Amino acid sequence: MKRFASFILAFTFFLGLPTASRAEHKSVSSGIYRQTFFNDITDTLATIGKSEREKILIERQRHMARVKARQEKIQKEIHQRIIHR
Repeated sequence: MKRFASFILAFTFFLGLPTASRAEHKSVSSGIYRQTFFNDITDTLATIGKSEREKILIERQRHMARVKARQEKIQKEIHQRIIHR
């Protein structure tokens, strides 16, 4: 029982940790260019078995898709703030 309780405690501790972002230092304050640890994992899984050229292309496409989605989300939030004033 102690082993299970310590596992649950450790698991909840690790869920609370913020993910590290490599691009925070060079990104704008909105953070639309951030690349998180989870993005790295999914990009790696998406490029398994691909040639080096294909890997670079897939990673760039996925990164730009995330940037576009973040920009659209920010624009939508700004639009909502303007409407609700």
